Amino acid sequence: MDIELFTTDELIEELTRRSSFAGIVIRSTIEPKGGPIVVHQNWDITYSNEFSNSQVADIFEDAVAHFRQLAEAEE
Repeated sequence: MDIELFTTDELIEELTRRSSFAGIVIRSTIEPKGGPIVVHQNWDITYSNEFSNSQVADIFEDAVAHFRQLAEAEE
């Protein structure tokens, strides 16, 4: 059995190409290779063809509202 290696871009491309995938992939445009964890400012967003830009924006708005509620509950 051979192990095949793929880049992150190739894996994301394969995932979003599948008709069974309905989601959004968010990742930093910079892939750190070890070292301290940093907060990234630049993001690459890929989503399935099932979503329109408007639908993705709505999903992000809902996610932000959810995480703001969680943050407020922590305070």
